Amino acid sequence: MTNGRTQKTTTVPGKLRLLLIDDHPVLLYSLAMYLEQQNDFEVVGKLSHGDACVGANQQYSPHVVVMDLCMPGLNVHQRMQHLMADPVKPSILILTSDL
Repeated sequence: MTNGRTQKTTTVPGKLRLLLIDDHPVLLYSLAMYLEQQNDFEVVGKLSHGDACVGANQQYSPHVVVMDLCMPGLNVHQRMQHLMADPVKPSILILTSDL
């Protein structure tokens, strides 16, 4: 991982492309490992900092972004604005352990 980003360079037709964004490495890599074992998902990128989502649509072309609610860097509203700025908008699923 460099600059908080890892990327998978190949894509698998018919699979749902996922971009994971979380600042907790154990959760980020555990979730990625679990999802990559499922037949319907392809994890195309893992970001570990909120600021890394700038330009993420162009770089990863995800169908769905799964991201942590509370992270350093951009707040959740700013991250969503960057992700939704593209003409092709991914679905966004927000996870949190903060209640």
